[in-house]
Amino acid sequence: MQLIKNNKREILLSCVVSLIGIYVLLIAEYTISKNTAISFPIEIWIDGSKILDFFFPLIITLPFSWMLYYERKDGFINYASMRKERKKYLFGRIMSGMISAFAVTFIIYYVGLVVAVLFLQPETLVNDNILYRYLWGHFQANNPLIFGIFWCAWKGLIGSIICAFGYLVALVVDNIFVVALLPFIYCTVENFITGTLHLEKYSVTTTYILNRLSPTKMSVVNYFAGLITFVLIGTILIIGINYRNKRKDKEEREL
Repeated sequence: MQLIKNNKREILLSCVVSLIGIYVLLIAEYTISKNTAISFPIEIWIDGSKILDFFFPLIITLPFSWMLYYERKDGFINYASMRKERKKYLFGRIMSGMISAFAVTFIIYYVGLVVAVLFLQPETLVNDNILYRYLWGHFQANNPLIFGIFWCAWKGLIGSIICAFGYLVALVVDNIFVVALLPFIYCTVENFITGTLHLEKYSVTTTYILNRLSPTKMSVVNYFAGLITFVLIGTILIIGINYRNKRKDKEEREL
């Protein structure tokens, strides 16, 4: 019953987050269409997405990771493990969260793109082809809705991986505030460090923000490099925290 309740709660939260995200994105897009010079309709979406992009790691982890944290703290995971192998149960819970994060990301951003391209009319049009200089620029400008399917799916994949990181944090950290905020803090700090070192093209932030850097700095490799770096550092961080917890427990038992 508790598992069914958690799944229903996850679906409900996904719907709520999607609706709020769409609302915020549409307001931002409407403001952009009225106050910014635009060359192509997709630029309304790109510029309007910036506020959501800043909070992206928070949006796709905060609504979900706390549930697994309380399942662990309340002992429900141990109860579920008696009926189902622990690893299989946790794998299922993490996969469920990843799917929710993917769906939330795709729905929010693609709905925003459809509205920007089909329904919003920019008040100021300029003949500037700078979008063509970006990676996949012609695809973005000439086939925005088709391009959006691929980009939102990629962004959803990034979101699901960040969400999985949040779930793993929930399994090894005892502070709910750290569980809720660590993915966001990690991405923010990592973005600051890579920016300071002029290594922005290797930042995980670059992997999910379209046309974030100047055209000359972007390549397909950058998207994968940031993702791989995030996975490696995130894995090391989780293993390190888990090792520290086991060592602490062992020392307490020996006292």
